[in-house]
Amino acid sequence: FLYTPPALFNHMMHGGLILGLPISPVLRETTVRLSYGLPLAALLLVPFALRATRHQHDPRNQREASTIVLFAALFFLGIFPSAIWSHLAFVLPPTLLVLALLFDRLEEIGHRRFPRARWIGIACSTLLTLVFIGASVRIAGIIQGWFPVPLGLPRASVSVAPDQAKLYRGAVAFISRCAAPGETTLSLPDIPLVQFLAARPNPTPYELMIPGNVRGDIIIRRLETDETRCIVYNPRMYPEFDPFEELFPEVSAYLRENYRKAAVIRGEGSEWYGLMRNERDDSAASIPRRRAPSGPVHDRPVRLPDE
Repeated sequence: FLYTPPALFNHMMHGGLILGLPISPVLRETTVRLSYGLPLAALLLVPFALRATRHQHDPRNQREASTIVLFAALFFLGIFPSAIWSHLAFVLPPTLLVLALLFDRLEEIGHRRFPRARWIGIACSTLLTLVFIGASVRIAGIIQGWFPVPLGLPRASVSVAPDQAKLYRGAVAFISRCAAPGETTLSLPDIPLVQFLAARPNPTPYELMIPGNVRGDIIIRRLETDETRCIVYNPRMYPEFDPFEELFPEVSAYLRENYRKAAVIRGEGSEWYGLMRNERDDSAASIPRRRAPSGPVHDRPVRLPDE
């Protein structure tokens, strides 16, 4: 489980071939539908299968099976209301147990009614098992092929895709030139790893600036209070959301008014922007800028009185 569902998801995003078939929009849509449909069907059908086979199992077995089904149902519902396909990988494990339980009970029902057909089920399940084992054997090599480049930064050496290596290296280089150690910087809306890699504190209480419990006025107030000079901005955030300018119009307007594009950080088909605060007038420049306290870098912003 730890590798197969995410690998399937990444296959769909990368394109190419999967099990010898080209990844087309139809295959992508079918896979998404099956990813949700099969677990939901299992959760709906297994109570009936448990009831139909209750006489073949002792009460303890039935209680254990019912506990698994109840836990799987509650755990699976944790994906909603997000319902993003990549999040499905986090709630599938107990549902896979339910699917196995359902197949087991259906096999018992089929054996009672159609004794000779039992071998058809055994043959199909054996074939599926061999397919999954074969796919799992290839997973490690496929993942290494997707992420062949060591990031090579002081705080991370994990292997990544070539475009990610260029983007994160460029972002860290920009912040290193722009902001002194201990000075606050900001990466937004959906690239919080830049803060860690650059070893600079975040002036806001938010790691991600996406829809949810995120207040634009607090972001603006913290940027003003700390006079944060340097920002790394990803203009193309998660595709599940509307553009950043529509989600946080006040923050977007504040950035346009107070920051300028000082650098373009390019990957392969992607680019981020390095933003620097506009120069203030002489009276403002004479005010010393607040610096983050020395010591380890943590996102522990000081709360303002009205927050």
